This record gives sequence, structure tokens and C-alpha cells, in this order.
Amino acid sequence: MYKMEVKGLSKSYEVEGKRHIVLEDINLKIMEGQFVSLLGPSGCGKTTLLTIMGGFQRPDRGEVFLEGKKVEKPGPERAFVFQNYALFPWMTVKENILYPLKKQRISKKEQDERLEELLNLVNLKGKENLYPHQLSGGMKQRTAVARGLAPRPQVLLMDEPLGALDFQMRKTMQEEMEQIFIKDKTTVIMVTHDVEEAVYLSDRIIVMSSARGTIIEDLVLNDERPRNRMSSAYRSKVNYLMEVLRRAVKGEFNKEGGITEEERRCLVV
Repeated sequence: MYKMEVKGLSKSYEVEGKRHIVLEDINLKIMEGQFVSLLGPSGCGKTTLLTIMGGFQRPDRGEVFLEGKKVEKPGPERAFVFQNYALFPWMTVKENILYPLKKQRISKKEQDERLEELLNLVNLKGKENLYPHQLSGGMKQRTAVARGLAPRPQVLLMDEPLGALDFQMRKTMQEEMEQIFIKDKTTVIMVTHDVEEAVYLSDRIIVMSSARGTIIEDLVLNDERPRNRMSSAYRSKVNYLMEVLRRAVKGEFNKEGGITEEERRCLVV
């Protein structure tokens, strides 16, 4: 059984009296423990797909399953991390992290144990009594990730989680997040516009086109961790995905994928 499965999913919106199809007949199967990135041009439906997986939107057609059970609404088994952190400004780091556990009426003893575990995991030990306005962007994002992981979700959904950070902080957070998810082993589905971020963090990269969200590449990465950003294997995958995206933006892709199989063999080490 797959951890998550998307079957025949379609979604459209009405724009100025006309129906705009964002996703059409999307099919996707995700294995347990995978870190999967959704990559594609702006407007290709990545975030729409993610929010449907989270139960925040309903598709026009098709279904989403979590371990064989149909997803129809949000639930604690699917945690969501937003780009803008979405921390409660009146709560401390500790209170933000514990919020979902209190909503689930978890015992005080279990809350304390989980808090200690998470503070160590995201390297925020000693910062638990600070408020969001006292935190750096990276610390805010680590708090948001810890809050998402707190109820031990089956899947963590992240929408551009590092999008608000500057270039250098983003690279640092990619390395920190990699360590977090290596230790935690939660299934992760992340939306990103950053090709290098996807290659650095992912076990698998799904590339969507702006033509109704069509999946034009499904690239599995088996490179050892931590990834060497300067290696030829790493650079070849970045260059390959950049070319797939370029063709996706221009509509220059064939029905089988973003690039021919011969070109794929030449470009991916």
C-alpha cells in the first residue's frame, strides 16, 4: 500500500466568468518515508495539489488517499507548514510547538517529553521561551517544522517552507532540514520553485507543467547524503531539471515527459 495516492485528480476555478483548469487527471503514488518535491513554473498547480492533499480544498474530480483511506478534510495525520511560518505571535516557541498536542488533549507528561525531543531535533533548546518576534527567520521556520512534527503526522506537507529566507540562510536551513528529516523519517511532500533545493533535499522530484499540472518528469535521486553541491552528479541533475523547466515554461515537451529518453541518459549522471 502506498503512503499517499492521488487518483484522477482535477481542479478548476472560475476566473472572470470563464472556467480555468488548474489540474487535470493527476495521478501520483508516494511511498512511506520519501521526501518528495513538487517543482514547476508559477501557476502550474503545485500549491493547489498540496492543499487538496491536506484536505483544505476539494477536487472537482478524483480522489486522494492516505494509506488507503480517502482524504476529505484536514486532519492531524497530515501536518502543514506554510511559507510565512504561521506562528501564533502571542505564543512562545514552546507554546507554538505544543499547540497541536494540547488540541489533541495529550497528557502533560507526553507533551513535555515530545517538546524536549523536538527542541533537540530542531536545535532550539534554550529558545523555548522566546516569542516569534524575537526569532530569526531560520528559527521561526524550525519552530514551524517542530510544530508540524509534534503530533507525529504520517505526512508533512510544506508549501515553499524556505521561500521567505535570504539566499545564505536558505542554504543553511536546507542543510538543517535535511538532518531533521534524516532523523525523523517522516514522509514529506514539499512545494518549491528552487531546483537546487529540490535536488539537495529530495528522494524524488515531480515536475509539473503549466499545462493543467501535467506531470512531465518523475526523477528519483539515490545520491548519498549529505549531498555534495559541487559534485558532477549533483550539478548534472540541477542542469537537467533546469532544462525540463525551461521546456515546460515554453511548452516544448513531449507527451512522455519533459525531455527525450536519449537526452535524459546524457544529462543525468
